[in-house]
Amino acid sequence: MATTLWLVRHGETQANVERIFQGQMDTLLNARGQRQAREVAAMLGEQSFDAIYSSDLRRCADTALEIAALTGHEIVFDLDLRELHYGVLQGVPYIRFREVLAEHGLADEWGPGVFSERGIAPPDGESMDDLRARAVRFVERIDAAHPAELSHSILIVSHGGTLRALMTILLGQQIEERGSYSFANCSVTRVVRDGPNGTTIDCLNEIYWSEDDFPDSAGEGEGAYGVDQAPDVIITREVGRGDANG
Repeated sequence: MATTLWLVRHGETQANVERIFQGQMDTLLNARGQRQAREVAAMLGEQSFDAIYSSDLRRCADTALEIAALTGHEIVFDLDLRELHYGVLQGVPYIRFREVLAEHGLADEWGPGVFSERGIAPPDGESMDDLRARAVRFVERIDAAHPAELSHSILIVSHGGTLRALMTILLGQQIEERGSYSFANCSVTRVVRDGPNGTTIDCLNEIYWSEDDFPDSAGEGEGAYGVDQAPDVIITREVGRGDANG
């Protein structure tokens, strides 16, 4: 007996395409993202879930609603599933991040992994420790509500950065290992959580929408994964009532 977690990243947004820090900005799915959501919903609609959890941000909520419309489930919107909060970088193109951080005296602090290693956050944003704390809280609630002996199947719709953090918690890894995972828009990852026997990955970052339907879709990297593959200044928000802007 085990709990099966289906992890789905939201569909594409225009900010993904334009390589803009989204964080907790409430951006919408673009036309391609809407089609991606419909296609992944058509596949997942054949599955039987015991619960559906989603970030309340619209790009996730709308993706989850496409799936729930076919499965008939109510959605539990959880603020701990929100994306990292980028503070002053939200709404800023990736190419301008140094310029914006320089205004706050942080340009010299920038570098691969520096923000997370030092536990600091962009002004008005959140640190990697904040992200990990949210991921831990969510996993603890899932484990309590859906213990392995119930053999539940759970759908979770969230953001790339948050999903990577969740993977490290589920697999007992350090948050610094989150870079081992990437999630394309509307990709599906399935993990099996078997109590004392640990957690195993059944499938990772599988795509169920056709590339032929999206001939101009960005490939792997920042264009495909948007804010979630942005530079290392990553952040987030709390369960229930977060206190960050978004």
